[in-house]
Amino acid sequence: DPPPLRGPMANLVKRMLSKSPASRPSAAEAARHWTTTAPAAASPGKRWAAAAAALVVAAFAWIGLQRAWQTSDANIRLTDTRLDLGAGTAIDERNFALSPDGRNLLFHSGNSLYTFDLGKGKAVELKGVAGQTPFWSPDGTEFGYFSAGKLWRKGFPEGPSREICDAPGMSSAHWGSDDLILFASSSDAPISRVHPNGGKPAPVIPFEPGAKRHEAPFLLPDGRHFVYWSANNRRTGRLMVADLEGKNPPRELAQTASSAIYVPRPGMSTGALVYRAQGGLFQMPFDSTSNQAAGPAKMFAERTSRVNHKIVPATASARGDLVYREADDRRMQVKIFDRRGQLLAKAGEPKEYTAASPSPDFKRLALLSPA
Repeated sequence: DPPPLRGPMANLVKRMLSKSPASRPSAAEAARHWTTTAPAAASPGKRWAAAAAALVVAAFAWIGLQRAWQTSDANIRLTDTRLDLGAGTAIDERNFALSPDGRNLLFHSGNSLYTFDLGKGKAVELKGVAGQTPFWSPDGTEFGYFSAGKLWRKGFPEGPSREICDAPGMSSAHWGSDDLILFASSSDAPISRVHPNGGKPAPVIPFEPGAKRHEAPFLLPDGRHFVYWSANNRRTGRLMVADLEGKNPPRELAQTASSAIYVPRPGMSTGALVYRAQGGLFQMPFDSTSNQAAGPAKMFAERTSRVNHKIVPATASARGDLVYREADDRRMQVKIFDRRGQLLAKAGEPKEYTAASPSPDFKRLALLSPA
């Protein structure tokens, strides 16, 4: 939250900074308020101060999470949602998972797992769970996680924890509807399958020629096929689709920088594969009946968090909600507007600065660069 504001515009600015989109004023309302409450004239110094304040808001407003949904036109539509996780609590790079009903977000922070109720808006630590990379059971009553070189399952939110199997080299897993968990556990081991009740993991597919490792298997709606990311070297990789029975060789879907998740559209066979490439998130229309691309891939989020293990920084619910993590954007663009909202001038190109301050004579601007 910003510090207390003063002056005739304080209430309007406070509403514009609201974490709830519904609480923010419309552009028309803001314009009317500005016209009726702004002073007749403002000194150059005051105009610069207002510009600098708006500058900081613009630079940091996009840090955090956003939420999206699927619509009937097969394009992902975004609605901006800030999740206030509480003071000192931050989601680790790739450690978050949305429940099948879209209500709870599991995430790892520090040395603990937390659950965030999107309805109540409160993060709660799950006591006694020192695990990472959480994933949900299909019915949302349990979740799995990696800890101490093993794969575990636990009743949500306070059920007992039970060991499933050995899983050295924590990576990622997906829990299917047919008593099946697929997981990748280390750089030199192929994707394996195991029953949620435990047992010895069994390899699903071997490495294809040129592959160095497999990451992040994700089961598709038919329960027999899955997508995964195959690394050729440290910088490149391929998004692949394969079947559990091994009847056909794995098939390449796209050259990507990360693994993918499938985002369904309830009641329709065509959803979207979401993956990271060119610094942003792409959606590829995907027919879950034929397991084929149903159209060209398009970017829908330009700046997304980059992760070391090539896991897509996104998670989806069974009803088509999508939560993803954007990259921290510290670029600032200095702009000056008149009282009617008309742009008067720009100062330089967008660059990474942490603070801006005008000189008393309104002729120079001091900008602080990050260390």
